[in-house]
Amino acid sequence: MSPTCGCCKVFESILSDAGVKTNRITRDDMAAVKKQFNIPKEKESCHTTIIGGYVVEGHIPMEAISKLLAEKPAIRGIVMPGMPAGSPGMPGSKSDPFEIFELNDSGSDNIFMTI
Repeated sequence: MSPTCGCCKVFESILSDAGVKTNRITRDDMAAVKKQFNIPKEKESCHTTIIGGYVVEGHIPMEAISKLLAEKPAIRGIVMPGMPAGSPGMPGSKSDPFEIFELNDSGSDNIFMTI
């Protein structure tokens, strides 16, 4: 995460509270992290997390992370583009359902889950 990102720290706390062991790595060049994990530009968010060997990009609710870890699908991870209001770590109220996409090698826009 970026050393100046406040919402990333809140998201990390949410993960910790849910029992996920965290190891914060701060980087000034988050673009390099996105490139390293091959996250499409249009699917980027402010932070990238690796959980159980999966890429978790963005302010994804624990419900989706739990589903990912329980089902262990053959994908690289899940992404929720942008920084939607009301998502974990973000202020404001949720106005639309959260669409969480699969991160896969085909580049398809398969929806993993809508919350």
